[in-house]
Amino acid sequence: MKKKKLLLVSIAALFASTIILSLWLMWLKDSFNSISVNSIDVDLSEEVTLDFEEAFVKINEWENEYIEISYDNIMGKRKDFIVTNDNNVLTLNTELEFSGFKHLSINVPKNMSINIRADTIDADSGTFQSIKCNKGTFRTCSFEDDFLSEGNYIEIRESDLSGDSTLHNQTIHLRECDVDHLLLDSENTNGANIEVREVAGDSVTLKGEGAEPTLLIRDSSFDVFIVTPEISKGKIAILNNNIKTVENNSSIEIQRKSNFIQ
Repeated sequence: MKKKKLLLVSIAALFASTIILSLWLMWLKDSFNSISVNSIDVDLSEEVTLDFEEAFVKINEWENEYIEISYDNIMGKRKDFIVTNDNNVLTLNTELEFSGFKHLSINVPKNMSINIRADTIDADSGTFQSIKCNKGTFRTCSFEDDFLSEGNYIEIRESDLSGDSTLHNQTIHLRECDVDHLLLDSENTNGANIEVREVAGDSVTLKGEGAEPTLLIRDSSFDVFIVTPEISKGKIAILNNNIKTVENNSSIEIQRKSNFIQ
């Protein structure tokens, strides 16, 4: 009888523990459901502006015809956020915390023309008309005619820059890209640092009144490279290139030494 009573008590305790554990797991799941999502319809016949000035964002194209924006509040409660759409200008109206792990993930329709302003941008695909950011990394992207980039740092790899493109950044890394007419604008950059590697296209121009840029062009092939006359200081080196015409209108001597720019 005593053993039977102990068995019943054990079963009851186990049952109670199972219920408590289930309730705790449900609470835990709800507490750490950290991802919030917004879906936004836009007019795809017009350019779309993503005005997320202080945000860290990651961008990818997808097959749907609307924009999806998600935010993962890592290891914390889900934090809902508001994005307003005013004639294809999207603005973040909620204060969020951003870091290397906490960012906005943005899925955009294929070939949608994007203007974006953010602190940090990481894009593995997308079609861009203009960019303004502190740091931007772009791979396998497309950049439209009259494209303009402004900010501190930009890296573009394995991408197409169609028509006239202007990069006005403190640090520029351009690699394995196709360009038509590229303008490297170092004006007011306080010594731009530019590397162009494995780039093919029609023309590349370096300009910048009062600037002292450091430019390395390596393993590239284009019809003409132009340096405008207002550049009087800085370093320029071209190595292992197939450049048909070099028009150096500045007072800087273009170097061809492999150790010239460290």
